[in-house]
Amino acid sequence: MRRPGEHIQQALRRYTQFSFFSDPFAYANIDSAASVYVYGCLPVSTGARLDDSGKLTIDLTNDTYWDYPAADLLKAMAFSSIAQTALLDRLNGIYAVLSDSLALHGSAQFYEPDQAASRTQTALGDPKLQGLLFSESQTIRHAIESAVNLAKFRNTASADPQAAIQAFEEFGAKITDAFNKGLGSLVGPTLQEFSAMIFLEAARTLDPTVAGTRPTTRLDTFLLHPSAPEDVADAFLTGAAPDPSNIAVEQPVVGWNT
Repeated sequence: MRRPGEHIQQALRRYTQFSFFSDPFAYANIDSAASVYVYGCLPVSTGARLDDSGKLTIDLTNDTYWDYPAADLLKAMAFSSIAQTALLDRLNGIYAVLSDSLALHGSAQFYEPDQAASRTQTALGDPKLQGLLFSESQTIRHAIESAVNLAKFRNTASADPQAAIQAFEEFGAKITDAFNKGLGSLVGPTLQEFSAMIFLEAARTLDPTVAGTRPTTRLDTFLLHPSAPEDVADAFLTGAAPDPSNIAVEQPVVGWNT
């Protein structure tokens, strides 16, 4: 079972990419784009370490976040089989779309599958990747710390309402600062549109009563591989979701709970 921090990581990385690439021309900014999609492909883990032989171990439970400023550890995470497999799949999708675009065809060469290692190295040298990881770590730490503080007042709020109110204020201030000023400044304001869905992922693990809660309305945009069968669109209009093998890029435009 994934921990709250891991659920937040998954959601942040998914919607950070959707937000940053909401304008397809962002793919033309080769170096900046690399930092975002390499970030999105990193292994989801609250703890990680390298032993003396250089072996990477993830899914440790000794902390709320892994030591991303350690250059050797970050490199190992970025070049891990988990990250590289995800990155290869991501590049294949981007390459297919850009190759079929008149406006962005010239950028397609930077997304060929054999560019995975080069794109990873580019991201590792870009301060934007460190910024994304810093903001992600702060969002997770503040979310967990605030949840713990709020839990302390679960049974005592009526006895000390002022302290309970203060706990709520601190929760809102820390989350807003880490999320909006951190990731929002690096990716763009459209990320805020997904904030409720991101923290719903954490709420599912913190509160079992909302474990089955799902967004009930969402608009999805699919960019299909050029090789996709011609009848995919017609089938979609009758209620049949496209086969994942035919989807190059999936873009949720907006979502909310009711």
